[in-house]
Formats: sequence, C-alpha cells, structure tokens
Amino acid sequence: MRDRRPLRLAARRLALRARYSALSATESRRQYRYLGRDRDIDLVGFIPSAQDDVGADSDILCSKKFSAEVKTGASGKKEVFIYYNGVRIRSEPGSELTHSFNQLFLLSRANSQTLPIGKTQIDLEAFPWTSHAGSGEAEPSPYGCTRQAKHPTISAIEVLVNGVPKTAAQLIDVGDTVSITVSAQDPQSRPLEYIFRLYKNGTYERDLAYWSTTNTVDYVASASDISTGTSIGIGVRNNDSVDFEGAFYGDAKYSVPLPFSVSIPSISTITAEVNGTAYTDQDLSVGDQLSLSVSASDPESRPLEYTFRLYKNGTYDRTLVPWGTTTSYLYTVASEDVSSASSIYVAVRNDDGIDLLGSFDGDVVFQFNLPFVYKMPTIISSTLLVDGVEHTPGAPILIGSVVTLNIQASDPSSSNLEYVFRISRNGTLAGELQAWSSSNEVSYVAATEDAVADTSIMVGVRNDDGLDLDGFYGDLQHSVSLPVE
Repeated sequence: MRDRRPLRLAARRLALRARYSALSATESRRQYRYLGRDRDIDLVGFIPSAQDDVGADSDILCSKKFSAEVKTGASGKKEVFIYYNGVRIRSEPGSELTHSFNQLFLLSRANSQTLPIGKTQIDLEAFPWTSHAGSGEAEPSPYGCTRQAKHPTISAIEVLVNGVPKTAAQLIDVGDTVSITVSAQDPQSRPLEYIFRLYKNGTYERDLAYWSTTNTVDYVASASDISTGTSIGIGVRNNDSVDFEGAFYGDAKYSVPLPFSVSIPSISTITAEVNGTAYTDQDLSVGDQLSLSVSASDPESRPLEYTFRLYKNGTYDRTLVPWGTTTSYLYTVASEDVSSASSIYVAVRNDDGIDLLGSFDGDVVFQFNLPFVYKMPTIISSTLLVDGVEHTPGAPILIGSVVTLNIQASDPSSSNLEYVFRISRNGTLAGELQAWSSSNEVSYVAATEDAVADTSIMVGVRNDDGLDLDGFYGDLQHSVSLPVE
C-alpha cells in the first residue's frame, strides 16, 4: 500500500505556513481548523474587509467539493457560509466561517464551479489567494471560493490633450481640447451606455455628455471651469436596470482630474494696528482706529488688486475699499458696525481674468475678525404687583385688575438706562404700554382680550452707548407672564 504520510505532512506544512501570512495585517490572526484528512484541501480561511455588508453584484466561484450559501445574519447584513462536502466549515469549534469580507478564499487542488447569488449592493471583485511560504506575500490562485462581478467594469481610460496622450504632470490650459475614451466590459456582453459629467471643487457642475452608447467625449477647457479641483466624472451602465453605483453613475464610475494651469496669488501677512499700536487681539471700542495692511504675491509675478469689505453677523454689509492697488485701509469703529460677529474681509486677485472664488472675492480671501467691547446692562429684579399686592407666580389675574411692573437694572459703565414696556398675546406684539424713557415702572389694567393662553409684558432695557445689541428691545429683553382670566 502506498505511504500517504508524506503527502499529509506536506499539506499540513503548507497550511501552517500560509494560514498566518494570508490573513489581513489589520485583522487579529485566528487559528483555523485544519481539514488535512482530505488531500484536496490546503487551507481554509478568509480576508476581512472594511465593508459592512458581504453582499455583491457578483457570482461566487467555488472549487470542487465546496459550496457557498448567502444568508442574512442577525445584524441584517449578508454573510456567506462555506460548506465542504455538505458540511459547514468552522474557523474554530463553535463558530462559523463567516464574515463581512472583501476576499474569501478556500484553497484546494480542484476545478472551480460557479454558484450564482444574484444582485446585491457591494462590488467585491476578489480572487482566491495563496501565499509564498515564509514571504507573507500573496498571489492569485485558480483554486477555492471567490467572486466574479456581474456588472460592467471599466478596464481602461485614455486621456488626450489636443490629440496627444496626457502625461501625469501635464497641466490643462484654457482652450485645450481634452478627449476621453472609456474601455469597459460586461461579463454577460450586455450593451453599455456612458455618461460624462463636469465637477468643480468636488461639486457637480453640468453634464458634458448624457447617457448614450458613445464611449468618448471631447471637452474644451474653459476659464469658467477652472477651480482647485476640476474633474470629469465617468459613469458606465448595462441594460439590466440595476445600477450598482446608483442612478447617477450606473454600474461603474471613474474620475479624471483636470489640473488647470493657473496662477494663484497668496497672502503672506496681514499687519494690524489699533490707535497706532500693534494689535494684540484686544477688544475694540467705538471710535478706535484699526489699520490693516496686506502683503501678497503671485507665483508668476502678475500685478495684484485688493478690496476690503465689512461683514456683520457673517453677512456682507458694505465695501470699504473697491478693487484697486491699495494694500491698506484705516477703519474707524462705528457704533452701527458693532455686532456679535463683525469682520473685515481682504480679497486679492491677479490680472489673469480667472477669479477662482468668483468675481466678488477674486482669487483668495482673508477674514479679520473685529472683537467689539460690549457694555451691556443687566436686570437685577422685576416685581409684579396686582392691585397693590405682590403677585404669586401662576396665580390668576382677574380682568380689571391693576397690574404694576417694576424693573431694577444696572450697567457696568454706570450709563444712563432707558426702558420700554410692550404687551404680547400668544407670542404676537399687541401694543406698547410705555415708549423708551427713564421710567422703570409701568401700570396696566388687565383687559378682556388678555384672557388668552399666553399674555406677557415685554420689557426692553438699553444704555446710552448707542449700541442696541438686541435691536428692537435695546440691549436686552425680559418678559413677565400675566395669567389673566
């Protein structure tokens, strides 16, 4: 009888050498159960993936004596179970050989057969892998279980600039003709359609060629398309009505970057002084003089222009200096410019006619924030009397009762304070009880129309610095509820 021990030992040695090196370096290595009694098996294992779902628009290819079954696990994700001679293979006692994976392999010395699993969601074009003993490297093997894509794939992209193949470092000039040809295949030889779309800074701009059987497009570079991230997106789809990459790109997609040749100026320094002294992040007060000077350069030494603009609460307010060669501006802080988020924008552009940020902001922008000093009063107390008696919060107030509200407030700068009192019903302003004045008290007779769900006296307080931080209500507002019935 022939001695089979050398064959078994060789198979065991191969399995031991391969089982660690074949696993993903980012996955903790596992001990796999070795099925060495049958010489057809070299190794059982899998390579995990960052993908969350094992589903694929693909077929599973398995070698002789192996089979695969796709199931939905407890988490709702698809998993693949592998069987050998009808017996489910386990990675270790008590656990199944399943995973959300990118490459599943079962190595054997038998021929492969196809087990279709149909359309799903993630493209997993994998090969079974075997390992060079001791090297840790992997190479495709014709044996085992793997996947075969069922949707079309892009095999090559040809890019020409003015009829000549584009080099990796080549830049695109305005007026250049960029020609793109796509080579794609469908595993079932179904007819294919193509789409070409233009992107600027990662955002869809427009279609260059809509879905058709034409696999080429010619694009003439335009100054209006220049950005720091212009590209042409390509989509390919077959006619099975199942778009693997979604309806926007069909079954397969690819992006061709268009690195334009453009000179972009840069701002090197912004110098700031307050009242003739170097700015040190201090707060600004009304009347302060802020001097801003900008230094900028262009890589092609093109002449530059500058503009200065004021923004309040993130919204453009007015232009301080229009486009020109002036590189500095002296700004005097005005009360009407004070807000919680005021800033001066400095924009720079060169003379190439290509404004990367648009005609309003030119090529580059710097934002200088204006931290204003706020002199805000505070309310110390509010007292509500009903017919001369202090009101208990929540207690009903009868129609016809005389309501008196007294407000005590203070200001950190000891400024003079003014008050306004208004009546509000169900969140809508119903009238003014007392206009702005130095009087901090108002009396009011509860009316029939006050017997609604929400009646309140609204109080506004302001100091005399001319900065009404709360607008309609001065520097701050306060409300007192009137439960009239």
